[in-house]
Amino acid sequence: MNDKVYGEDREYGNDGERRVEDRLSRLFGPLQSLSEDDKYSEFDFKNDRVYVEVKRRRNTKLKYPTTMVGENKVVKGFELQTAGFRVFFVFDFVDVMCLWELNRDEYEVRHGGRTDRGQPEIKSYCYVHTNYLMDVKEDANEITADRPEAGIHHEEAVRQAPGEDAGRNHPAQPEEGQETEEQEEVDDDTFLTHRDQ
Repeated sequence: MNDKVYGEDREYGNDGERRVEDRLSRLFGPLQSLSEDDKYSEFDFKNDRVYVEVKRRRNTKLKYPTTMVGENKVVKGFELQTAGFRVFFVFDFVDVMCLWELNRDEYEVRHGGRTDRGQPEIKSYCYVHTNYLMDVKEDANEITADRPEAGIHHEEAVRQAPGEDAGRNHPAQPEEGQETEEQEEVDDDTFLTHRDQ
């Protein structure tokens, strides 16, 4: 593995976490940083109601139709939902910060990854279509998150009191890769869509 590229990517991600922490605290209330205590933690922040993972991107929101997160993080997210927490993934694109609340019906699992750090880093990723992402907006008085395609359920889910259930029951179900400017995917015969049967 190219340690220099990996170190630069790690610092880029850490800088992204610091950059968005204040905005996230305004949305979710005070947050505890988990990555400071454990750099291998699946999530970056938590409080007594939510867990949040931040993924910083070097591309615009609409450059690709999907964005990815390691399946290990999604599996851990379902465990946390079962324990009563709400789970959010933050995608900090160069043009907009977006939220996605973990929802089994809004992603598909494929093998993918990157090859720009000296060796292939291919594993199972969850690909979330950008239509499911909520844009974070703020003005001088408030910060909100809503989905441009009028995702009313999602807007209301974020606006609800954080302790309330957003209307989903997900039973429980192991990344540290970031998409690069040159996103690469490896196709294989494994195509799983997590849906309640």
